[in-house]
Amino acid sequence: MIDLHKGIVLRAPSPFKTAIVLLDEHYGKIEGMTFKTQKGQSLCHGALISYIPRKRQIKYTLEEQTLLDMPLEWARQDFVFFHYILELCGYFLQWDEPSPEVFRLVHLLSVEPSSFQDKETQKKFLCHLFTYFGMYPDLTGTTLAGWFRTCIVAQFHTEPLRIAAFLKVLDRYENCS
Repeated sequence: MIDLHKGIVLRAPSPFKTAIVLLDEHYGKIEGMTFKTQKGQSLCHGALISYIPRKRQIKYTLEEQTLLDMPLEWARQDFVFFHYILELCGYFLQWDEPSPEVFRLVHLLSVEPSSFQDKETQKKFLCHLFTYFGMYPDLTGTTLAGWFRTCIVAQFHTEPLRIAAFLKVLDRYENCS
C-alpha cells in the first residue's frame, strides 16, 4: 500500500542543497531529501506537497513528490504573518513527533488565507498555536502580545529566530487584547 503524505515546507532548499524541513501530517517536523523531477519546479516556504516518505537514518527521502499548492494568496496579503507562523513551527516542534493538530491548523491557515486577515482572528490563531506547542497564556496583568513576547523570549531554542522582527509583528496585537 502506498503511504502518500502531505507536508508543508517550513524551510525550503537552497540552490545547492536538497534538504528541506517539512511539517508532515503524520510525523510532525521532519527533514527530507527532495529531488527535483520536473524542470522548473522549486519549493518555497509554505508550499504544500505530497510525497511518499522513506526513512533513511535520521532523514527521509521524499519519493514521488508533487507540488499541490503555493502560498500565493499570502504573498499578496500578509506574508510576514504566514512566514513567522512557519518559523515558529520550525522552532517549537520536536523532530519526528506527530503534531496532527498543528498540521491541521497551519494547513487551514495556508489554504484559507482570507479567513485570517483581521488581527483578532490572527490573535486567536496564535493562541491556539501556542497552546498546541504546550504553552498556555496567563493573561493576568498583561496583554496577549506581551504574553507572546514572554513565550518567545523565554525559549532558549528560539534564539536564532529573528526576535526583533517578529516582536514588531506581535505589536500589531497590542490593541487587540
